[in-house]
Amino acid sequence: MNGDTSGNVTDISVIGVGNIGAAVVRSLLAAGHSVTVWNRSEERCAPLVDEGARLANSLRDAVQRSEVILLCLLDYSITARVLATDEVINALAGKTIVQFATGTPHKAESEFKWLAERRAYYIDGAILAYPRSVGTVDCKIICSGDRSTFDRIRPMLNSVGTVRHVGAKVSTANVLNLSVVGVFYEVAFAAFLEGAAFADAHGATIDEFMSVFPHVVSVLVESVEYSIPQMKSHDYTGSEASVDVHSEAMTQLRGALSAAGCRNVLMTGLVDYLKAAQSEGAGQLEFAALFETIRMSTSRS
Repeated sequence: MNGDTSGNVTDISVIGVGNIGAAVVRSLLAAGHSVTVWNRSEERCAPLVDEGARLANSLRDAVQRSEVILLCLLDYSITARVLATDEVINALAGKTIVQFATGTPHKAESEFKWLAERRAYYIDGAILAYPRSVGTVDCKIICSGDRSTFDRIRPMLNSVGTVRHVGAKVSTANVLNLSVVGVFYEVAFAAFLEGAAFADAHGATIDEFMSVFPHVVSVLVESVEYSIPQMKSHDYTGSEASVDVHSEAMTQLRGALSAAGCRNVLMTGLVDYLKAAQSEGAGQLEFAALFETIRMSTSRS
């Protein structure tokens, strides 16, 4: 369904004022918006009311008061329960719902269809930042769904961070959030901690570890850029270190982690991927051939 692109959005309701929700409210207030807040634990709203937000008398009141409803709850299951009460359902027509909770692509599509049946507009979004960055240019926000609906609320969202529309398919923002933040960032951060723990176990200080780390990050970026054409063409032949070489090295490193008394869950996962790639005949190919192994694992699951 298409949204009305006329007028400026000034009245916003934020449902869920945990750490990220509260940061969103404060950024909207700072930009001069009229913000209504609702939270299951009402006491969390008190500091925001002191700063200028309006406290909704009920969830229905929060939905009725504003044209745009920002959902900053934990996950899609909670938002589904919140929206599905009779008193709220009857107030949804004509409203624009912006989803910032964590969920799955399937749930994003389901929520869009459910809201469309109730004549509400829907934008799926993800805030790619910690609360400390909300309200600054460092806060990146991606959104997907109907472009005209997005364009209508974009000036308001620009008060929260740097906003980008990533696709008309409503689940696209969710997919990108889960793949880049959920899979890559979270696992990469954990790998950083696993590496730091190994260094610490052998007496290297955090400062010594960090003296080498920035260079490795730059190599990682270069390696990713090098691998993109291979992933697009599915051709992993080349003269760089092969899967066989990586497998031998990482198997030894896993043993060293164990010997140092460190947990090695991530390294074990990598070794498992490398062994699987070898069993599939990719031993002489370059490291990015793991992309095919992981894709095949996904298709079989």
